[in-house]
Amino acid sequence: MDQLMFLLKVSYLRAALVAALTLISLTLMPAQTHAQRKEDVYSRQYIAAIMNRVYKWQISNPVEANQRNSLWARAAFYTGIMAAYSTTHRKEYLQQALSWSEGREWKLGDRPRHADDHSPGQTYLELYLLKKEPGDKNYIGKLNPNGKKTFWARGNGWVMAGTVRVLQYLPKNNQYRSRYVTLLRTMAASVSRLQGEDGLWRPSLLDPQEVPVPETSGSGFFCYAIARGINQGYLDRKTYLPVVKKAWHGLVGVVRPDGKLGYVQPIGASPAKLTSEDNQEYGSGAFLLAGSEMYRLK
Repeated sequence: MDQLMFLLKVSYLRAALVAALTLISLTLMPAQTHAQRKEDVYSRQYIAAIMNRVYKWQISNPVEANQRNSLWARAAFYTGIMAAYSTTHRKEYLQQALSWSEGREWKLGDRPRHADDHSPGQTYLELYLLKKEPGDKNYIGKLNPNGKKTFWARGNGWVMAGTVRVLQYLPKNNQYRSRYVTLLRTMAASVSRLQGEDGLWRPSLLDPQEVPVPETSGSGFFCYAIARGINQGYLDRKTYLPVVKKAWHGLVGVVRPDGKLGYVQPIGASPAKLTSEDNQEYGSGAFLLAGSEMYRLK
């Protein structure tokens, strides 16, 4: 009887120990999984996969409003597609850009003096290793409803993205090259100070409370420009790597499981209201541009 009781006590203690170890492992598992998941968002495999997910969703869900006055919105998307191709070499990106260009018969819009109608030329020219980029200057000097200067996130994002793209094709010995490098460094220092805690920027850079939600098209362009600046040696890696990693983590955090990128401010010319459901093709284009440089980041 004593031996039986002893064996029962041993079995009980063994079961209790197993249960305790199981509980400890289950308690630790979410933290380990979360840490691993957070680290994975910077891996090339993850970046390439989520870029492709956003691309596929946007191709399958075109914004049909992209006609004359919003031709630039779709053109920005294809700029991102070309960047994604140059980074990952996925043939489907190149084929999609070629199909779109051929479908438009390589034509621009019908307004010869309107920058929006020239925007498809970026993709056409990139297919021949050239470049085209329009500018944004409508709100210089104007004040927002709160009496602060209007510095629109996406507008400034266009400028930064355009700057690094000019540097991509400008000859090394061009007399204006140093001017573009200085502009990039000046803007990178300024916008980095205005980054939100979630890694994303608000539509109104100097007055985040004007529209107190993140905006992904401007954030995508900032992430792209700063990451490319690091990759090309224009920006200090130690200073700006935390900025782009925080920005990229914020961007992937608002991509839905089906690939839809939300929080994209609708077409406009200044900070405006938006929701998590708002999507536009230029937002996905900015995301692909950002991903293409995060993929190259070492």
